Amino acid sequence: MNRFLTCLLMPLAAHAAPPELGYAQASNYFKREARPTQYPPVHLVDGKEGTAWCSASGDPLVERLTFGFKGEVKVDEVRVITGNAADEETWKAFGRARKLALRGLGGGATVTLADERGPQSVTLKSPVEGAEFSVEVLDLYAADDLDQPTCISEIVFYSGGKPLGASWLTPQWKHDRTLAPLLGTWYGGSPGAPTHFLTLYADGTWRYAYEPWDSPRDSKSRVGTYELSGNTVQLLLEGGARVAVRLEQKKGGEPVLAVDESGPEPFKRPWRSEP
Repeated sequence: MNRFLTCLLMPLAAHAAPPELGYAQASNYFKREARPTQYPPVHLVDGKEGTAWCSASGDPLVERLTFGFKGEVKVDEVRVITGNAADEETWKAFGRARKLALRGLGGGATVTLADERGPQSVTLKSPVEGAEFSVEVLDLYAADDLDQPTCISEIVFYSGGKPLGASWLTPQWKHDRTLAPLLGTWYGGSPGAPTHFLTLYADGTWRYAYEPWDSPRDSKSRVGTYELSGNTVQLLLEGGARVAVRLEQKKGGEPVLAVDESGPEPFKRPWRSEP
């Protein structure tokens, strides 16, 4: 490569934008059925102190939050606004997260928070890496009414002093009752040892990956966009082809992402929500 061109491209690569945040999910949340837009997990990443995610009950320890990025990131700092910080009265009326467990592909960390309203920054002893991270509440500052949910208003991941997220997130990412349960990674292959991965992101894009355990060289991936039509997501493929996928809730079991039997390979399989 031309030496001048090499010198020109090096700083561009060094300052390449980190992968965008693709989704924020929760195992459950307060008033999910009655008022689904009041406390959903999207409020954790909307940049607004006055909105919050709140646990479904007074026991937040059974809940799990999941954050997915569109690529591998390294998290070395977390900034959190604990509680429902809409105003002082509301903040005191709900429980506030005191200790959080952060887990990624490359290890985990514990984040301890003061019982204070407003942003708190916690530097991790060791960075946590991955494309998907889970956050669980380990301890809380309880409200006077012990049955009240525990809330968190914001969680922002940082790397090297810079926030990991996306500029489009705050003004454009809204809770969609139909789309929200479909976001995140779905798994195909043997239970406990998946080899197929289908991820739907909030910005209208998807990624499929095939990662065989016994032959890493055969790994494959594809990306594209999707459209939401009623309760069905249409994956748009090359050449104008489409794959229709829809959420199915099996009685007494985990939800699955079902593909029409006429759908093409490698998408034609039931996709489960857990590895």
